[in-house]
Amino acid sequence: MKLLLLIGPEPGCLREACEPMRARLLDLGFDCQMHVEPRRFPLRLPQADVVVLHYTPFTLGLKGLNLLFCWRLRHLIRGRRLWVMFHEVQRQFNVHHRPQEWLQALIHRWMKRTLLARADEVLLSTSSWAALLRGTTAEQRPAWVVPSYSQVATVARVEEVWRLRAPAGEGMLVGHFGTRHHSTAALVREISARLLAGDRTLHMLFMGRGAKLFQAELSERDPQWKGRIQALDDAGAEEVAAGIAACDVMLQPYGDGVNCRRGTLSASLALGAAVVSNAGLLSEEFWTREDLLFLAPEPSVEALVEACRTALSSPERRREKGRRAGQFYQRWMSLDSAVKTYETLIARSGRTVEATRA
Repeated sequence: MKLLLLIGPEPGCLREACEPMRARLLDLGFDCQMHVEPRRFPLRLPQADVVVLHYTPFTLGLKGLNLLFCWRLRHLIRGRRLWVMFHEVQRQFNVHHRPQEWLQALIHRWMKRTLLARADEVLLSTSSWAALLRGTTAEQRPAWVVPSYSQVATVARVEEVWRLRAPAGEGMLVGHFGTRHHSTAALVREISARLLAGDRTLHMLFMGRGAKLFQAELSERDPQWKGRIQALDDAGAEEVAAGIAACDVMLQPYGDGVNCRRGTLSASLALGAAVVSNAGLLSEEFWTREDLLFLAPEPSVEALVEACRTALSSPERRREKGRRAGQFYQRWMSLDSAVKTYETLIARSGRTVEATRA
């Protein structure tokens, strides 16, 4: 049975996210290839028994309005099985949005319904997306949750860890990993400023695209902080892993709440880091039940600063939460866990394909 991992014409980070899965399935003996659909019409697909569309509305192109892609795929898929992996589902309606964003929110719902009307299997990056499937054909059957696994190394080199840890000396080192985004940039910056101002021995380490901008903004705010802030803007997977391992606490706030679709969160959990984050609209309830993080009740500066200070003052709790979070990641969020789900679905689809051929 042939498996095709399909990504839209504007893949973003999905290409890198899918490659480990493709490689692992090949290692296990499955016939699997990845296809990034070019900007063309009509849509053409390589031969495959199962097509797995890795979906976000915006990776399909046309500024997230490519309903035509979904319509063409639905009709082109005849004779094959279609799985839809929803990394994101749709833009939400918001009274503060511009007209184009309202149009995107509307079109995204049509795109979702078009795909779900044909999908044989539905996969979600977080169980929180399940509520967005209500009223569709997918509501009547179970969806499979496949969290975002870590895209950085899961083992850190000791010499790199000590190199990045050295500037902090005996002080605490707080890290943040992620692409700088307008929804959380001001929050991260203000929390960092309060932590730096409240403890003259504390150091910050920013990792990911936009890290140097955080460093520049905070250094401009108080030049005395300059020597206490490091930035890894274009670091590779191994250097990021070393940076996370070097930190006492990882600060990872999310405007819609912590959830298992966040690859930046997975990177910290995979390395057993103590993570400070916040609950929110899209947070799964198990983050509170399992007591895996230093969890603020909301994405506010005050709540997250308090959670950070609690974590920094509690070395035993940091170690325990980091240990438990690492175990949780390996069991439910790792690449191994995702591969097991794919193997289960491949077995189900294989039986269906063989029955159809017979």
